[in-house]
Amino acid sequence: MRIRKAEKTEYEVVRAFYHTLIDEMQDTEYHPKWQKDIYPAPEDLRPAIENGELYLGFEGESIAAAMAVNHTCSEEYAGAPWPERLSADEFLVIHMLGVRVGFQRKGFAKEMVRFVLGMAEESGMKAVRLDVLEGNLPAERLYEGLGFRYVDTLLLFYEDTGRVRFRLYEYPTRRAALNRICTDNGTPPAIRLAIQGRAHPEGVPRFPAAGAGSAAGTRPVAASKFRTASAEKEENGAL
Repeated sequence: MRIRKAEKTEYEVVRAFYHTLIDEMQDTEYHPKWQKDIYPAPEDLRPAIENGELYLGFEGESIAAAMAVNHTCSEEYAGAPWPERLSADEFLVIHMLGVRVGFQRKGFAKEMVRFVLGMAEESGMKAVRLDVLEGNLPAERLYEGLGFRYVDTLLLFYEDTGRVRFRLYEYPTRRAALNRICTDNGTPPAIRLAIQGRAHPEGVPRFPAAGAGSAAGTRPVAASKFRTASAEKEENGAL
């Protein structure tokens, strides 16, 4: 799979992708309850594309998957028992992850998520966070299989679902984990930095230090409407 940022001229292409995806998911067991132009809404998609936060995954010339990645999350995240209190610019959040039904069972959702994990590692983030609609078991298995840790279940409000229960997950980057270990062990800062510089998760792509793709410094979209889900069917069902 080839992954790149959506071009600023591709709004209608991205909108059509999500509309088709929503149509394909209507009769699936784990429907994430997305609705056309409600979630993802134009006011979600346009800023994400303009700010370079919307990523497309291609199989050949066809768009197989899409997602948004930035520092924006629901206000309710602040009340969750995260392992470490982080400022918004210290973690990335995955939103609107979806894979077309015609590209099921190919591991594309995993590739998209691993892309974000690599982005987080190379840009010095401490974590990647997201939420999953409670009961979406394949999505939960996907993220847990990639190393995400379940944190808590909270009532979150989104335009398409209303106030319902979502499971929160966090992936701690290697650098953050090593920093905690070194801090606990009293490792000197210079040695700690040297160790962190060599830290990199297996199977995660590397990115150049410049332009690593994080959304730092860009204009956020409405946090109350931005969330994540996936429609890819892996071996264990629809995500």
